[in-house]
Amino acid sequence: MLRQMLIFLVCLFVALANADVATAQGLYLPGAGAVSRSFGGATTAAPLDAAGALLWNPAAMSALPNSEVMFGSEFLISDTHVSSTVPAGSFGGFPPTTRSGTTRSDSGVSALPTIALVYKPEESPFTYGVGVLSAVGGSVNFPGSDSNPILTPQNPPGGGGTPPFTLGFGPQAASLALFSTTPNVSMQVTDRLVVGVGAAVDTMLLSIDPAFFGPRNANGTFPAATHSRPFWGAGFRVGALYSTPSCWDFGFSYNSPRWYETFRFNSSDEFGNAQELELALTLPQIYSLGTAYRGIPRTVLAVDVRYFDYQRTKLFGESVVDGGVDWSSIWAAAVGAQYQVSQTMTARIGYSYGENPVPDVATLFNTQIPGIIKHTIGVGATQRLTKNISASLAYVHGFRSEISGPILQIPGTNVALDSEYDSILFSVHVNF
Repeated sequence: MLRQMLIFLVCLFVALANADVATAQGLYLPGAGAVSRSFGGATTAAPLDAAGALLWNPAAMSALPNSEVMFGSEFLISDTHVSSTVPAGSFGGFPPTTRSGTTRSDSGVSALPTIALVYKPEESPFTYGVGVLSAVGGSVNFPGSDSNPILTPQNPPGGGGTPPFTLGFGPQAASLALFSTTPNVSMQVTDRLVVGVGAAVDTMLLSIDPAFFGPRNANGTFPAATHSRPFWGAGFRVGALYSTPSCWDFGFSYNSPRWYETFRFNSSDEFGNAQELELALTLPQIYSLGTAYRGIPRTVLAVDVRYFDYQRTKLFGESVVDGGVDWSSIWAAAVGAQYQVSQTMTARIGYSYGENPVPDVATLFNTQIPGIIKHTIGVGATQRLTKNISASLAYVHGFRSEISGPILQIPGTNVALDSEYDSILFSVHVNF
């Protein structure tokens, strides 16, 4: 029972550590920058700016009309709650009375910068690009609680013993930031076909307290994983873009898994003795297929379908017994529409949907997982300021979603996590 309880807390905290940034595709944001995000991220065959061209398909860079440099940022505000209920007598006579509560994360505002450059030399079949994209970013900060069982202090260690009954491990906090540098090159093979290749070099900052993946201290507490350095990972990508005479474009790309070095944290036990914590993970390979139609005057319509292979990754795809969190691979879709309102202004709207990577089985281990937001909608506009400079503004809303399940299959117990978010994005574009 105690081992199962610890596994439960590991799964729960992984969910809390990432709930802020779950945006319809598991861990990944559907788009990058104000233009792409307001277009739903449907840019595999419809690159609208430098960031959108670099995000999913390296071949898409060649479809931009000009060389471009852009920079901007996304400001994300989430509203995340965790709730739990433990009926009286659920654990061998404890608690003596039913315990239930809901706690909101004091997450603040996450800033996610984006920088992208696409260079198209004249009279050359090659196009070059590089970007620094915020793939994931956010934080949670749950205070301790006297009523919410999973956030109550441990008394005594192990969650049992004499009243008052407690189950949790007090306040919990985590922060995660993933920045991906993406050098790419594409080549115009024929008038209709473009191919592209590229790399993805990642830098991840991760902080977790308490760290339930670490060894449990003798007094029942867990160490903190807060003292570390940036961790590095890498992968590769290939893609193609084909244009037809009937104004249809078709794009395909493959993004390899992101392989990371072992995460190591300098920590200490309950007596202050030094110890090192280790964590191994990879991010999934991604297949993207997109189409765009430009046959309507001043209009671009696009649809993307993506497959995220979480099931074959370290940590996310591994079973709970083996120390993972047992994610399923998922499908995601995005649609976008852009309309040129005037010679200087363009408006757009986009929608994205993603399956929940948590399996439908109603068990504890398949419910307390990040990636819960399924539906996201964005709107935005670009205003040309001068001949070569324009500015974009966008608003994105992730609709509230919830996952819940019993604790250790015990009837009446429940843990639930719900989240929604709002983002404001801006960017500046310089064509040359």
